[in-house]
Amino acid sequence: MFALIDTPRHRLLQSDLLHLPGLFAGFTTRQRREHPGAPWASDWTFRSPRSLEHSAGYQEFIETLLPPGMATAVERQVHSTTVTVAEPPWGAHHPHVVAEASDALLTQAPGIACLSQSADCCVGLVVDPVTRAVGAFHAGWRGAVAGMPGTCIGTMVRCYGTDPADLRIALGPTIQQRSYQVGPEVAEAVQWAEPEYAYALCPADPGSPGRFRLDLQGLVHLLLQRAGVPGEQIDRCPHDTFAQADLLHSFRRDGSGQGLQVGFIGWMPH
Repeated sequence: MFALIDTPRHRLLQSDLLHLPGLFAGFTTRQRREHPGAPWASDWTFRSPRSLEHSAGYQEFIETLLPPGMATAVERQVHSTTVTVAEPPWGAHHPHVVAEASDALLTQAPGIACLSQSADCCVGLVVDPVTRAVGAFHAGWRGAVAGMPGTCIGTMVRCYGTDPADLRIALGPTIQQRSYQVGPEVAEAVQWAEPEYAYALCPADPGSPGRFRLDLQGLVHLLLQRAGVPGEQIDRCPHDTFAQADLLHSFRRDGSGQGLQVGFIGWMPH
């Protein structure tokens, strides 16, 4: 189950499944305030430009939310199935590093937080309490159809000896099916990848012939289960990025100038 959590300056979304001792994990929203007790404003965004030092929202994340001594690994997503493993000496020369052209990050090292950005797509935060491997992945419809969720889990199995049955996964705020209308070309691509994926599609409104509504989060959930993760160990955030403009950023709603929220996960430094 997801809950809204208020920190002194930011409002976050957190899943009960990820409440483990020493685990730093959650999802940002767009709500922040100048100081405790001040009114909430919907003006906080996370972005990772070519130079992270010039991203005010990212610097604010580091200064106000990141535990002291913790490094970050940030994806620069390209809707791929590329997974980056961030192990020491990751961050030896700079504590905050961008993984270029990657849509998933994994680590077993304490003191490294894996960060994944989104503005409608599905971000999954993954933890293996047995091997203590963690990860974050990003999947839009292209990444889901290409198999990103399963690729992420498979990489954890190969790199860390993870048993998928041990995993706990939180799927963050995503554009929900009621808001996610797609054209026939997307519907065909989803069904062409595998006929079973058609369950995630339903016809749009009667006034929109040939249009469909896609359950992206449901499709990711299915792919994780097929990778061996028990369904009851996958928590789906019910918040709709498109419909909740006061709480969340949305590319579909706001266009290319939209902000981003971020999912983050990592073990606290020793």
